[in-house]
Amino acid sequence: MTEYLHEFEVLFNNTEKPILYSCPGAYAAQKVLEMASTIVGGKDELRKRPILTLYTETVTPLAFSSTNENIIEFAKAEVPFTNGPVPMLGASAPMTLSGAGVVSNSENLATLTLSQLINPHTPVIYTCWATPMDPVTSRCSFGAPEFALGTSVLNATMASYYGLPSYEFGGCSDSKLPDAQAGAEVMMNSMMAGLCGVNLIHDCGYLAGGSIGSIEMAVTCNEIIGMVSRIVKGVEVNDETLAVDVIRAVGPEGHFMSQKHTLKHLETELFFPKLFDRTSEVTWAKAGKKDVRDIAKEKAKKILKEHFPETLPKDVERQLAQIVKDAEKELLKKI
Repeated sequence: MTEYLHEFEVLFNNTEKPILYSCPGAYAAQKVLEMASTIVGGKDELRKRPILTLYTETVTPLAFSSTNENIIEFAKAEVPFTNGPVPMLGASAPMTLSGAGVVSNSENLATLTLSQLINPHTPVIYTCWATPMDPVTSRCSFGAPEFALGTSVLNATMASYYGLPSYEFGGCSDSKLPDAQAGAEVMMNSMMAGLCGVNLIHDCGYLAGGSIGSIEMAVTCNEIIGMVSRIVKGVEVNDETLAVDVIRAVGPEGHFMSQKHTLKHLETELFFPKLFDRTSEVTWAKAGKKDVRDIAKEKAKKILKEHFPETLPKDVERQLAQIVKDAEKELLKKI
C-alpha cells in the first residue's frame, strides 16, 4: 500500500504533467487525493482542475474487489477515473474478440454505474479492452495484432457509442529490448489507436508485455507518436493546398523550390524526425554508423541531465512528505 503513496509523492514532485496512475483501495485513494488537494489548494480546486486520474482494474471476469473501493473515493471527490479490465481470450473471457469485448464492456458499465450512483457528476474515461493470451507462454500478448484490434477498435467504437472519451495502449511491445520487434509492435499499436480515434494513449516505453520500462524506448515512442500524429492529421484539401495557381505559374519543367507557397507549407505539411536518420549512407557512416537505439540512449541521457521540471513550493513538498509519513504510521498500526 505505501509503495503507491511513495510513488505518487515522487510523481507529484517531478512532473508538471497530469498523472494517471493506480492507488488500490479506499485508504490509498484518500491519501493520494489529499496530496493532490494540497498541491492545487484544496478539494474544490482539485474538482475544478484535476491534476490526476485514477487507474483501476476490476477482476475479470465480472467481479469487484476491495481494491476497487478507490472508485468510490474518487467519485466522492468528483475526480476522473478509468477502469482497465483485461479479459484474455480463452482464459478470463470467451475465445472471440467480440465475446471478450462483452465482458470488458460489462465491467466498464458496472464501474460507471457505481460512480454515478455515488456522484452523478463523476468524470469517467471509458476503457474496453479485449486481449489475447498466447497459448504457448500463457502471457498476455501486447504485440499481437489481436491486441491492437481488441484494445483499439472495440474500445473506440464503444466509447463513441456511449459518448465517452477512451483510454488505450500505444507504446507497448512484447520485445525485451528496444529493437526492431519493439518498433514494429509499437507502431502497430499506436497507429491503430490513433486511426481509431482513441483519446488517451498510454504506456510509451513498456517492453516485455509491461514488465519492463525502457527510457530509450520511451524516446523512440515519442518519434513514432510524431509520425502517427502526422498520419492521423490526414491530407487537407482546399484551394490553398491544391495550389492550382502555383502549378500554373511554375508551368512545365519548372520547379517549386523558390515559391513562397513551398516555404509557407513546409513545416505544416512535413514531419521532421528528431531521432530517426534520413541522411545518406556516407553522412551516416561519417557520423559513427550509430544504431537508432544508441541515438535514443544518448537523447534519453541528455534529457535526464538537462530537463528540470518546475518544483513545488517547499511547504507543499513538506506537507506531501508528512502525509506519506503519517499514512505509514497508520498502516503499521493495522498490521
